[in-house]
This record gives sequence, structure tokens and C-alpha cells, in this order.
Amino acid sequence: MNETNNVSKTSGNEYNFGAIEVMERVNWLQPGNYNLSITGAKYMKPEGEKMGGGPKTPFVMVSFQGKAGKVDSNLYVTPKAFVKLKYLYENWFEKTCDKDFSKEKNPIDSIGMFFEKAFSSDTAKKINKNMIIGGRTSTTGKVFAEVPFSNFIVPDGTEFIEGPFEVGSTQYILNVKGAPMTPASNSNSVVLDSDPWNTSKDDLQDDMPF
Repeated sequence: MNETNNVSKTSGNEYNFGAIEVMERVNWLQPGNYNLSITGAKYMKPEGEKMGGGPKTPFVMVSFQGKAGKVDSNLYVTPKAFVKLKYLYENWFEKTCDKDFSKEKNPIDSIGMFFEKAFSSDTAKKINKNMIIGGRTSTTGKVFAEVPFSNFIVPDGTEFIEGPFEVGSTQYILNVKGAPMTPASNSNSVVLDSDPWNTSKDDLQDDMPF
């Protein structure tokens, strides 16, 4: 038996500790008000079907981060959700988004790649905005932080206090879908999933509002 076969198939780089990146602890945002910047974006085309049938909806995952932590937002690339992509683009860059994709061979892919490039650009990463981060309560009681569908960028000059919403407050109820209508006794009862790609959590793509 040749015991060197497995070794010969490797690049050798996995044994180089200089090439290994140590994962730093990431603080995931709770629903609240935060000053954030964009750290990157990626167009995603998930495989498989939704629970109710039909292909899963492609999306542009945009990562936002600030001093308090980070949150990833899936911006769905479907006609009913184009308004959210346009809203973020126009309010982030403060310019009109009027590009016409109707003559593209595959308009959905073209739109996804266009916004991936835009939100991954150096220009996008240099911008900071005051934002409202909402959330969604899952069937298991966990709260998953997410960017609301609209009006989540706070206009310049608006009074803004950074930090998480108090559980049970008016802002919390307005911005967290499925939030209880009575104040909670302990704000630490909110549990946020620390891994947006954890396959064991609810598939929020199957709970889209459209």
C-alpha cells in the first residue's frame, strides 16, 4: 500500500501556517439603529426548490458593518423586489438608477451581477449611512436581524441614537416581524443566529413577502 498517495494530491499550502487565516469573533447586530458601511456583495443563485415548489430566488448578499457589528442582507433579484435594490442603490450612492436590462439575454443574471459590482466597489465601501436594522422572528423563537424592505436609510439631519432597540418598544415592534405586542422583561431574550448560512435555521427565502 502506498501511503504517500494522499499527500501527493495536496498542494502543500494547507501545511503552511503562514497561509492560514485565524477567524476573528464577529458580533452580529441585533435590530436597532446603526451607522454602517458596505464591506462587500455577492450575487448568489441557490440550488434546489422552495418548500412550496419552484426554484429558489437568486439574490445579492450585501454585507454591512459598523463599530457595533455586522449584518448580511439578501436582496432578492425578482421583479417584485427590484424596488429594494433600486432604493438601496439610489440612497447609498445618492444618484438615480435608471439602467435598462430589458434587452439583456438573461436580465436576472445581468441585474444580479450589476448590483454585485456596484455594492462591491471601492466607492460603495467608502460610504457610511445611518440605517435601521429590523428582524424576523422564526418559528423557533429566534430573531434573525435583517434589513427592512424599504425606508431603512435614515435621511441626513434626522435625530439618530445608535444602538439596539429595546425589546417590546414601539421601534422594536414596528421593525421586527412577528414581534410580541407586549414588552419583554429581559432584552437578552433576543437570540440572533450567528451564522447566516447555517442550514439548520429557517429558510427565510421561503417566507418572502411576495
